[in-house]
Amino acid sequence: MPVEIVEHDLDNEEQICPECDGNLHVMGRETIRRELKLIPAKAVIVEHVRKVYACRNCARDECGVPIVKSPISNPVIKGGFASAEAIAHIATQKFVMAIPLYRQEQEWNRYGINLSRQTMSNWLIKATFDWLEPIYDVLKEILCMRDVIHADETTL
Repeated sequence: MPVEIVEHDLDNEEQICPECDGNLHVMGRETIRRELKLIPAKAVIVEHVRKVYACRNCARDECGVPIVKSPISNPVIKGGFASAEAIAHIATQKFVMAIPLYRQEQEWNRYGINLSRQTMSNWLIKATFDWLEPIYDVLKEILCMRDVIHADETTL
């Protein structure tokens, strides 16, 4: 895990020897304690900005200016504002931690984000069909090529 170090130092006025009034220097460091610090989930808006380029030479010559746009990755859900991380978080909370969508909706509201359970449900369904079903189909195809795909090993 990453380690955050908090150093405790004396003020400049306190760095004076109590015996001779000379300056004190650091002679070593001593770890007093370690603490586990939890940082709650943080939500941020990621704004994708695409740069558009044009040629100044062509603009001066008035021969038609070519416009070139930088490539941008496709969103996880076309027309939606869900990120892969948000959908993965919702799916993990629902299917691994058994937190129903209505309770996740309440948690998002506590963060100040108005995200309905219907929207989360739609995201999960759309992501399943677009991203997980193709993986499932390939795995099923590989599995069906086997001679035996299921057996009852109870007696063994």
